[in-house]
Amino acid sequence: MRRVATLLLVISLFGVAAALAALPTFAQQPGSGKTVEGKKQAEAPPAAPKTSKRDRWLVKTASDPDAHTINTVPQKTTVEQLLKLPRPAGLPMKETPPAMQDHRAYPVEGSVYTIEVDILSSQLMPDGDYKVTLRGASGQTMVMEMPDPAPGFVDPTSLFAKQIGEARTQFNAKFQPDRTAKPTVGHARITGIGYFGRAYGAAEPVGNLIQLHPVLKVEWLPKPSTEFAADASRAKAADKKPAPAPDKPKA
Repeated sequence: MRRVATLLLVISLFGVAAALAALPTFAQQPGSGKTVEGKKQAEAPPAAPKTSKRDRWLVKTASDPDAHTINTVPQKTTVEQLLKLPRPAGLPMKETPPAMQDHRAYPVEGSVYTIEVDILSSQLMPDGDYKVTLRGASGQTMVMEMPDPAPGFVDPTSLFAKQIGEARTQFNAKFQPDRTAKPTVGHARITGIGYFGRAYGAAEPVGNLIQLHPVLKVEWLPKPSTEFAADASRAKAADKKPAPAPDKPKA
């Protein structure tokens, strides 16, 4: 009986040791008096959002089911040409139909564009985006937005997650936007995915609300290219032309 009791005690102690080994380890943060879960648990990445209450969030971050259909070959264009693109009838200015929440409006939202622009202003938005105002050679403006590349905002499995992160880093090398809109003077070549934004508030929306969202690349330029400068000169010359005189009424 004594031998059996000893054997049962050994088995019991072994089980307790195994259970303790399976528990997460904790370590004290230096100077904090608090404990944190051990390395294995701490390194687990935050879960990417599968859905969001924000309007068309998966499309904005290229994390949507249609993202794999995007033509990744950049099309060289201008702010002026993008502003002329027709807005899809299925995307009203002030509301998003449920069918379009997680899907793209082709061909624009399935395309990547490259434009040369002046950077006018930037702001860190409540949703983590950088909102940046761009100006083309003619003086017309549009917006680009740059999502926070962290997994809580952009699905890390997105085909474009790496480029979205690199673009933010490229922008941060020159500017660090905060919650207040500020002038941001620079000249750059921007590459991003076409996106039709929506209007909020009572003001009547103007234009097609085209954006580059998300941005995939920011290339800072020391000065405007010859082509951009020539377009700007032509636009200024056109502005200086006197308006045609009104027709005289017939006698």
